[in-house]
Amino acid sequence: MKWPKEFVAARILLCVLELIVGILLWIDPAGFATGIFVVGGVLLMLLGVVQIVQYFRLSPEEAFFRQPLVKGLLLIGIGALFVFGADWLLLTFPILTVLYGIAIGFSGLVKIQLAADLFRWKIKKWVWPALSALLSIVCGALMLWNPFASTTVLWSLAGALLVAAAVTDAVTLLLNQREK
Repeated sequence: MKWPKEFVAARILLCVLELIVGILLWIDPAGFATGIFVVGGVLLMLLGVVQIVQYFRLSPEEAFFRQPLVKGLLLIGIGALFVFGADWLLLTFPILTVLYGIAIGFSGLVKIQLAADLFRWKIKKWVWPALSALLSIVCGALMLWNPFASTTVLWSLAGALLVAAAVTDAVTLLLNQREK
């Protein structure tokens, strides 16, 4: 079966993103997380500025009901906390490990769907996405097992498993594109 080009392109993009995130997590998990905080904080601050500009463009009545000034100041404050307190957040928010573990586990569940679909279509190489799903679920479970013990070790492991998942996803795409 030949997959649609859009599907293949989206899956390739996902593989590349998984590979990049996996490598960055594997190499420097704390630095990667700090970078995510800083980028997220900058984006929040920009959204805050947009809200404040919007406040001055609205009529007083509309501004009263929409509250863009309050929203803008709040977004700028949270963004500044993320930008300037990234190291503190990293130390005090191991909950991010839990959320990331849940996200990776969910990704594994999505990959189970792909493996099951390939199996139902009687495509012989359904094992590759099943292996990728297993890796993602194991990685997510490890992160959820004890997220407070060693976040850095778990994130490094997550990076290594994400690299493996990206490779198995790419192999799945390549092998199933050739099969008729």
